[in-house]
Parts: sequence; structure tokens; C-alpha cells
Amino acid sequence: MTPTVRATVENALKQARMNLDRRVERPVKEFRMQTQVALKAAKELQTVGNLLEEATRIIITQNGSNFLSQIDNNEIQKIVEESNSVTKQKSQNAILAADSGCIKDDTDCQSRKNFLYRTITGICNNLNSPTAANANAPLRPFLGTQNYNDQISEIRRAVSGGSLPSPRLISNIMQKSTVEAIDSVKNNLIMQFGQMVAHDLVFGPSATGPNGEQLACDDCDSPSPNCAPIEVPADDEYFPKSTPTKKNCISFTRALNGQQGFGPRQPIGQTTHFLDLSIVYGSSLCEATDVRLFADGLLKTIQSTAGTLPPFDKNDTRCQSKDPFFCFKCGDLRSSFHPGLPPLHVMFVIEHNRIAREIKALKPTLNDETIYQTARRIMIAQYQHMVYNEYLPHIIGVNLYVSSKLKPLASGRTSEYLCCILDLK
Repeated sequence: MTPTVRATVENALKQARMNLDRRVERPVKEFRMQTQVALKAAKELQTVGNLLEEATRIIITQNGSNFLSQIDNNEIQKIVEESNSVTKQKSQNAILAADSGCIKDDTDCQSRKNFLYRTITGICNNLNSPTAANANAPLRPFLGTQNYNDQISEIRRAVSGGSLPSPRLISNIMQKSTVEAIDSVKNNLIMQFGQMVAHDLVFGPSATGPNGEQLACDDCDSPSPNCAPIEVPADDEYFPKSTPTKKNCISFTRALNGQQGFGPRQPIGQTTHFLDLSIVYGSSLCEATDVRLFADGLLKTIQSTAGTLPPFDKNDTRCQSKDPFFCFKCGDLRSSFHPGLPPLHVMFVIEHNRIAREIKALKPTLNDETIYQTARRIMIAQYQHMVYNEYLPHIIGVNLYVSSKLKPLASGRTSEYLCCILDLK
């Protein structure tokens, strides 16, 4: 970047910091159960993301959108670190390994361990772009660019310029549908397995306040750009109805902004974006530590009247179950969100430990780490086989499944499917 462009960027960052300090972000007055909880690493990214979003708006207002093409986003992180606009900023890899007391990932993509086994955070999965799609990486829009009303961050509007219909209104109409719900071939498990796969691939953490607090987004006129309250229709049968004099809204917090350069707001995925059973093993180093026994490659379990189960998490504030039936501690925060999810989590934990014991019996001299990683590698292979061979054909149909080259070979290797997926570089 030229000195003039750099000076403009630095001034925009300084002004953005002052604007954010004046921003009204109303926290909740008392605890509310929250599903998409942002962990430490995501909150760190939001600090910079909010700053860059506001600085982008300032630059476009003062210099026009074409000015953004003169900014080298590869230099932005360095400028942000050098400026006084952010008091604490780390690189993504450092954030992922920041928590003391947790196992550490080897971020050397050429190491023997990373050649044999996946990292917990997803780093090095793509050797051409080691940090693409790892935990806490930005989510890329599947269809072109982000479709914001102001091309930066505002919720998009109808083509007429008015507000889009309330999501609650659409939901109410869809729920009244009389479409036949019985399928003669597929049962409820296909939905439940699909939810588990979705949890494995995507976790969009909710935005938080400037100090990491939970936001109150139920005010229909909320000034916070991180809130998108949903208006309750006048004929709603459950929520207090809106009237001509008083609108009622359902609290809805927008996805946390983790953009790393100038441009539009970018939500992040808090889990790894790969089919790697992060729901079992975790996507952060501390999650991985929490579920491991660190003996003979095993995952933690307890014995109960129901058999072998993952340990209970008595401190889980997202769990509505009470003593003695607490939610399970698993690699994913959402393991007990639906009654159909815990059985699948239990199945994978038990299977991991079965394989680990088999490996230990075959090679008694192997240490805990090698047994754990080998069992995990086999588990991921089994899981991917289920997804590609058994699940996908039912979801997208056999014709698209075959034409997209998603059907695995019976033997050997192929990279043909790479031509059909997004280039992550």
C-alpha cells in the first residue's frame, strides 16, 4: 500500500475505535439460555472484526467503495497490531493455542504427526491453504458475495426497499402446511444423522457485547448492529402479539463478525469445516482436553444404570436437564439439544473406546497419544464412509451423487471430486 493509503487506513481504524466505544450494546439483565455460545477464540476475533467493519464503513463514506481496491488486506493484521485501536490481538494460530492447561496442536504442516493425523483445529488439512476452513475461520458465501443491504453489514431488504417478511410469520405459515409427512423409505434417523453432520460442519457463534457479555436483542428498535430482533405477527398463537401501538419481538442475535480485512462482514465457523467428528473430539484444544482420559487412548466415560455414557457436565448452563440427568460433556456444545442427538454421540464415544482397546491389545507398547490418534483416524474414516456411501445418496439423489463424483471408489484413490468443490485457496 502507498503511504497515503496506509495513513487513510490508520485514521479510519482510529475513528472506528472511538465509534465503537460510543456504541450502545445492551447486555441481558439476567441469564438467558443461549445455544450458539462464542468461545474465547471467537470473541478475540470479534474484537478485530467489529473494528474492521466500522473502519470499512468510514472509508467508503469518506472515499467511496473503489478505495477498498487499493487496500492490501494481507497487511491489515500488521497495521491493526501496530495501531492503538486494539489492545490485544493475536494471530489465529496463537489464539487457538492460547489456553493454558490444554493440549497443544503442532502447526507444522510438514511434521510426521500432521502427515498421519488431522489436527484438532483443522489447521493443515489443506496443505495448499493450511488455515482455510479450520476452526474460527470465516464462512464463505456459497453463491457469490455477501448480500448486505449496504454491501457492508446491514440486513438485506426486499427489492422494493421495504423490510423482508418476519421469519416468525414464514415459520408459522410453513408449520401449517398439510404436506404428507410420512416417507415409506426414510425414517426419523436420517434427519437426526443430518443434524449431527450439520453440527460437525457448522457452528456460527452469536455476537457478544464489548466485554464478551450476552446481548439483549428483544427490543424491536435495538440500536445494536449485532441484533436482528424478529417481529411477532399480530396473529401469533404463542408469543405476545404485536399491536399498532406496541411491537413485540423475539430476541435474535446476529452471527459473530470475524472479518480479517476491509470489506463486508464475515461470520465465522467455530468448529472445523470438515467431516472430522469434531462433535466427538472437539474443535478447540481445550475441548479436546476435556473429553480425553489420557490413558490408553480412551475418551472419558462413566458407568450408569443405562450403561456406558459420556461424563455428565454439571456446569453446562445451556442444559435444561436437572440433577441427576445432566447433559453430556462431548466435543460439541450442542450434544443434547435434541433428544435424538445423545444416542448418536454415545455410539461414537463407545466405538472410539472399543477401537482403542483393540489397538492396545494388538500393540501393548504404543503410548496413549498414538492409540488415541489412530483410533480417531479410524473413527473419522468410518464416519466419512457413512456420510458419503449411505447418507448423501438419500439426500441429493443418486443421479446428482454420481454426476458430482461424490461416490467413493471400492478400492484405490481418486481426487476427481476436487474439480467439483470450491477452491479454498
